[in-house]
Amino acid sequence: MSIRQSVVAHLDLLSQPSLQLEYESQVPIANVHSELVDGFCSDLYHPKSQQFLDAFSEDELRDLAHLYGLLIESGQVRASSVTELLQHAQWRRVVAFAKDLAATIGSRK
Repeated sequence: MSIRQSVVAHLDLLSQPSLQLEYESQVPIANVHSELVDGFCSDLYHPKSQQFLDAFSEDELRDLAHLYGLLIESGQVRASSVTELLQHAQWRRVVAFAKDLAATIGSRK
């Protein structure tokens, strides 16, 4: 799977609460919030990697950087479940932004 495909797949997860709830049910011992944040911020977002830079347009890179910032800010949220997480405005901003971003990035394969 290419870096672009991996990012789009993670954007889909971030943008759909139903998928987040499903993920939580599949990995009940994990801190889903941390997994969702780290999955993007640590595993996928590498803005100094040429491969990463080549996979996205300048506008997409700017939007991915904004998503990174939203995810880092959401680290302040304390929630023991996805249901609790979805009650926080900071996380709902992540979901909304990821939904818009998934629509634009996902359409340009």
